[in-house]
Amino acid sequence: MSKKDKVNEDELNGTGAFFYPFLVVVTENSHLNVLSEELQEPPRPRTRVVRLIHKIPTGEKILITDDGFVGVFNTNKESARYLLNTIFATGVTFGIGSEILTSQDICYFTYDDTQKYILISNSHGPSERTMFAFQRDEAKGEPFYQWQEFKARAGYHPEMIKKILDTVSDYINNPSIRQDLLLLLEGYTLYYRESYRGAYLYGWMLIETFLTKLWEEYVQSLPRSNNDKDSLMDNRSWTSYHHIEMFTALGKMDSLVRNLLHALRRKRNNLVHEKRDPDKDEAFWCLRLAATIILNKLRTPSEPFSKVNDNKLIEYWDLKNE
Repeated sequence: MSKKDKVNEDELNGTGAFFYPFLVVVTENSHLNVLSEELQEPPRPRTRVVRLIHKIPTGEKILITDDGFVGVFNTNKESARYLLNTIFATGVTFGIGSEILTSQDICYFTYDDTQKYILISNSHGPSERTMFAFQRDEAKGEPFYQWQEFKARAGYHPEMIKKILDTVSDYINNPSIRQDLLLLLEGYTLYYRESYRGAYLYGWMLIETFLTKLWEEYVQSLPRSNNDKDSLMDNRSWTSYHHIEMFTALGKMDSLVRNLLHALRRKRNNLVHEKRDPDKDEAFWCLRLAATIILNKLRTPSEPFSKVNDNKLIEYWDLKNE
């Protein structure tokens, strides 16, 4: 094989995984049902139709198939996994529920440039998401119908997929926010596994860390001595309670946001000290609040609590009347 042929072959190979547990169908028709063309069996077992190949601003080339297999043209398993988890975490911010990708979920693919298909081969080890996705290959059998009738799916236009993928570049260029998003993805993984206490604690951890960093940035901006600043940032004396109260006094958050953050803090204390479990909605909206403040750090850094008072827990906990 010549060097030129080897390069071309490498450009057709990559690593990927399926969106899961919220299934994605890439189609120009967003209305999906069990009779949709997009929900029929694939052309051949473990072969998928490629709906989009897109190079994002940071240079990575990514494809997505008709049934939500995301592939990156990179055969290094660990670096590909890191990028794929960033893609799934970004999907969460667009409303596509995802679980974090494990090493056993990784699949490899070869792209057929003439047919616009990929052939997928999964790596060794048990993987629930891969096993479920491959039920589609059991044409007209019971596993296929279970896959086809699964309710947690939606259709996404290729242009929307491009928008999601391009947003990934924003997080690649901002490592701190990228790491927060990956932690958020871990929290959602616990949520989808019905581990609501763990999911809630992940969400609160991100919120509390955000408050701490925001307070440190504010203190560092003050014309005070280093000793004074160190005292103001002493976590033994300055807790999340104090941060919330100070940001309210400084006019950086309104009373409704204050009530919400204090209610979340009290709930966290109940979980840890009294072993009380949150319900499904409390875990979900705690994570959603964490997602909101992460996005605010990137999009509206001067308004860190933007859209926080849209959180459904305000109504759920009747916080307007406090």
